[in-house]
Amino acid sequence: MCACCGERALATAPEGLGPGSPFGKSIEAIAVSLHYAQVIGIERLRCRFAEMFGLSISEGALCNLLARARAPLEAAASSIAATITASDVVAPDQTSVRVMKKTDREWVVVTTACVLHVIRPSRGAEAVRALFGAHRPRVWISDGFGA
Repeated sequence: MCACCGERALATAPEGLGPGSPFGKSIEAIAVSLHYAQVIGIERLRCRFAEMFGLSISEGALCNLLARARAPLEAAASSIAATITASDVVAPDQTSVRVMKKTDREWVVVTTACVLHVIRPSRGAEAVRALFGAHRPRVWISDGFGA
């Protein structure tokens, strides 16, 4: 609203900025990296944007931004899983991780080509079967856990 005449002015969004979002790819990339790679929760992430960049962003806006990033991340994870499950040499391991106030297992599978992180509720064989199906790598580097 114009302070002088009271008319409502509406500008078009800059090219590359999706409708309804005032945040571009750089902010999205930082948010995704801090949330998923550095495991910073939504509320803390909102505070970090304010502290580091002077950017006021709501928790809802962050959730929407992360939701938009989901499809490309899932596509990349599927591609990595396909590479892992076709590999002759794999080195998997798992550790506990807290997700939504519940203890799950984070499985990390390493090959010479890539690394896959997946969260599963179990450290048992069903988690391994879900990823590898019938494929049996030629070399399985392990700490000896039975799964």
